Amino acid sequence: MVGVPNKRLRYFLLARRKRADKQAEDGEQEGLYSERGVVQTEWPLHWPSEECGHSGDEAVAVDPISTFLDSEVDPSTAVPEKWIRKTFKFNFDVVSPHSTRSTTFTKAYGSHHIYGSGSLFVPNDIAGAPAAEPHYINDADELLSLHPRFFSPTEVARLHSFPESLSFPDNVSAAQWYRLLGNSLNCKLVGELMKKLFQ
Repeated sequence: MVGVPNKRLRYFLLARRKRADKQAEDGEQEGLYSERGVVQTEWPLHWPSEECGHSGDEAVAVDPISTFLDSEVDPSTAVPEKWIRKTFKFNFDVVSPHSTRSTTFTKAYGSHHIYGSGSLFVPNDIAGAPAAEPHYINDADELLSLHPRFFSPTEVARLHSFPESLSFPDNVSAAQWYRLLGNSLNCKLVGELMKKLFQ
């Protein structure tokens, strides 16, 4: 998760063509790049300041959701009760301020297509809910009692590691923000992969 509490499982393929002068220096024939190719099946990046004796999600310190929230809550992000009650498959992923994970945000996030489009946020921590593990609620009344809301577009942008300077024209609606941000790759992750590719 590269220190960001948002999970989007993806496979990345990086390829770099060797320069002709470097090829000649190594005595290689043109076009035989795959003979010396390397396939890495583990995370190839290393942050010395975050090194610890664990692997997986514990390998990098992850900031809680609270550090990605807007200072003021936009009332329009509240999830309408009718959207919750009419959902056919009722099983929502819910996160709170101390959670250290959230699911992928799709382009349908923030709309009435709420099932499977991304995590819902509740303002108070849920008793017994682990910070780093999925927590699902499958009862409408229980969920409504927690006052769920959508992450705002700027909060979704932060969870994708876009810079604070990211902005859209005033005539771009919140729904359009969500569609533009949905399914985005994490900028921090892509940056680290690019550094790995060109080092």
